Amino acid sequence: MPLYLYRCCSCEDVFEELVPASRADEPVPCPACGGEHTERELTTFAVRGEGARADPAPFCGRCGENRPPCGS
Repeated sequence: MPLYLYRCCSCEDVFEELVPASRADEPVPCPACGGEHTERELTTFAVRGEGARADPAPFCGRCGENRPPCGS
């Protein structure tokens, strides 16, 4: 079962959830506030190969900028 990243539209919490791929686009209840209005976020993955940096630059998955995550 894939791990998806969701954002709650009510409280702005971002959380991960194991969901069957066939139900990935359905709303998932927010664990922080219990809200039902959640959206799946786009995520990326990294492949580490020869020449890769040991410490990647900070990246905020929330706003997409090269900096520590929002709220940090």
